[in-house]
Amino acid sequence: MVIQTVLIRDEKATDFAVISAVTIAAFETMEVSNHTEQFIIAAKLFVFISHIASIAEIKDPEKAV
Repeated sequence: MVIQTVLIRDEKATDFAVISAVTIAAFETMEVSNHTEQFIIAAKLFVFISHIASIAEIKDPEKAV
């Protein structure tokens, strides 16, 4: 069994690149996608919820951080 540590923290400006990359990868092969999802998420993150956004990080104990 692998035990992982989850850290809930406030969002940082540097998180945008990772969130965008994950979003692009998630919708990359979907035929119904216009491939604009990362822009929609970016607008929500920076305009609507930037003051209350939280990020969950999963720390892998097998990788050095």
